[in-house]
Amino acid sequence: MAGCILKNRLKKIALGSAIVLAVWSVVAAQQTISSKQAQPTQVKESVGLPPKMDQLKDLRTQAEASKDLSESDKKSALSLLDRGIRSLKETERLNTETQQFIRKVQNAPTRIKEIEKKLGQNLPAVDQIIDPAKAARLTDTELEQLEREEKASLAAARASLNNLQDQIEALKGRPIQLQKESADAISRLQEVRQELRENSAAPKDGILFQARQGALRAEHAMLKAQIHLYEQQLRNNEAFVSLLMAERDLTNLEVARRETRDQAWQAMAQQRQQNEASQVLAEAEASIISASDAPLVVREQYDFNIKLARDLKQLNLDETQTAQKLEELQSELKSLEAEFASIRQRVQGVSLSETMGLTLRQRLWELPGPESYRRNSALRQTAIGQVSDAEFAIKEQRRLLSDIEAETERIVKSLSLASDADVARWRERTRALLLDRRDLLDKLQSGYRRHYQNLQSLEFTEQRMSALIEEYAGFLEGHLLWIGSAKVFG
Repeated sequence: MAGCILKNRLKKIALGSAIVLAVWSVVAAQQTISSKQAQPTQVKESVGLPPKMDQLKDLRTQAEASKDLSESDKKSALSLLDRGIRSLKETERLNTETQQFIRKVQNAPTRIKEIEKKLGQNLPAVDQIIDPAKAARLTDTELEQLEREEKASLAAARASLNNLQDQIEALKGRPIQLQKESADAISRLQEVRQELRENSAAPKDGILFQARQGALRAEHAMLKAQIHLYEQQLRNNEAFVSLLMAERDLTNLEVARRETRDQAWQAMAQQRQQNEASQVLAEAEASIISASDAPLVVREQYDFNIKLARDLKQLNLDETQTAQKLEELQSELKSLEAEFASIRQRVQGVSLSETMGLTLRQRLWELPGPESYRRNSALRQTAIGQVSDAEFAIKEQRRLLSDIEAETERIVKSLSLASDADVARWRERTRALLLDRRDLLDKLQSGYRRHYQNLQSLEFTEQRMSALIEEYAGFLEGHLLWIGSAKVFG
């Protein structure tokens, strides 16, 4: 199953790259035009160097302490200086972002080659993911911790993949947006230069003049940094998109590997839990045979341990089935989300033909109904409540065994025994039974907790699936109606 996931993921990588490359062939053409149109007007006029941050802060301290400024002028000076300080901070941030962007673009060809090489490497076989000898040495607690770490790594990889995909989607309209932002910045730059000329004609003495001059020069530097960043982004937009697409493909592959690792460790944990449950049950059933002469109260302790062992075995089976359902449904949800995104991309801004209408109609007919998920939800709420109640009961049983020695003495005192030897014998047997029971309760408590979490995840996933189906169906019906209306009025 893990091998199939990797193969499907590789197919999606290739298909996704083909689709996005086709879209970007159009965007690249627009980008070239935008780059030429968005070049800033070069003005030879010099406005002087921007102020230093310390200069503006010192001037602000002077303005606050000044006795010569009116309240109105002091307020204006402080506002101007605060604006200038913010502009200098933004200038520093923009320059850093520009430098980072340029480095990424310069390193893009090398990085893309590295990624292509990694994508071409053979994937490890599923049986090579886990070292059986190492896994066998892990305690149950260590194995659970490893499972949590694998799931956390998988979640982080998926989040990174979604982030890269969002960036690529956002860059589709970025060239046109950059053209407008660059034009706005150039226009404001010219206004600032005009304001600087006008301010130069004003009296040059006083804090208010220095504050206004400092704020304008700081804004001038910020606008130049903005324009420089926009120029770099426009000029290198296509190269940056190619880099992001390669990173996305690599992350996509990493997600597939993480999914395979997660499933492999989960399968091993489930197998160990089932083996342990079967072994515990066999030992519990065998132990009562050797205690045929046990007093009734002690036999009840044997019987209760056997019941707990059977509950543990059944719980492990239920937990495995729920985990498998969750895994299958999450896979279906991801596939449907990818399909919906692909369909939306195909029909966006395209004149829909009758052939496309047939495709949409066929897909609408094939969509599963959300009603089945709602029915499952009602049944699952009942199951979640039952698991929660069972977990609470197990916690109470475990609490009663917080002091094994006291519970052992309580049971032994209720026995009618003829000799001290019998008392010692059944005290030891009872203590061993209670220790076994405590281990059983610990395993049951962990199992119920995992089962409860899986049921909740399954519930959330089915709700998301139901909502997505309704959204997808509404989208298809809306476009089919549009196609029908266009045919009537066309």
